[in-house]
Amino acid sequence: MKRILVAFDGLEESKKALYIALKLATFFDSHVTVLNVAGQSIVPIVSSSISSHTGESQGVIYPLPEHMRDMMVKEAMKILSETKEDVEKTWSKIDFAVVFGDPASEIVKEA
Repeated sequence: MKRILVAFDGLEESKKALYIALKLATFFDSHVTVLNVAGQSIVPIVSSSISSHTGESQGVIYPLPEHMRDMMVKEAMKILSETKEDVEKTWSKIDFAVVFGDPASEIVKEA
């Protein structure tokens, strides 16, 4: 096992997954990547003012405003930096990354 990817959101479950990954990394001498997906780059909005010919409400997809995106990335960086200090004392073959997009898609891309 050369590489271990840990999806990390700062919640207790992801902290447990990270520490298990570090134990595995120590055993297998693996590199660990800690990945935080900050969020989606689009905002789906359902509005009753936009309706189809059947009378059902329709959704519209808007790009996420830049200030909201910046705020989400800043929060993700804060979550990772709090963990980074502790983890780097334990294992040196580790890097941390923040990406923006659909969590499932981004995790699969990184894997």
